[in-house]
Amino acid sequence: MLLYWCIQEPRYVGVGTAWFVGLVMDVADATLFGQHALAYAVLAYAADYFRRRVLRFPLWQQAVQVAALLALCAALVLLVRVVGGAPLPRWTYAAPPVVGALAVAARVRAVAISAAPDAFGGEGLREER
Repeated sequence: MLLYWCIQEPRYVGVGTAWFVGLVMDVADATLFGQHALAYAVLAYAADYFRRRVLRFPLWQQAVQVAALLALCAALVLLVRVVGGAPLPRWTYAAPPVVGALAVAARVRAVAISAAPDAFGGEGLREER
């Protein structure tokens, strides 16, 4: 959700908010302090940098780019963990970026359908009378 809001409303959710959310995540997970904060701040910066490009593409290409950004975030967290002496995680560590990209794609699609239901070939969420 952080990436979605960084792309959709960069004036309200940016690098500072991402840093704070990362610190909260570090405290909640009892991990190395600043590990998630660094990764989330880089993610927010990348989201702001690529925002206009991401929004121009069709939904499936947006999902691919979001997956790449989330994979970058996960790789930064993994790098800090490994440098800190933690063992390598299993292959399932790569699943959250893919699931996150699909979740962002679903959120964008739902917002687009509710905003303009006729553009998507149906009544959308309107009530029939």
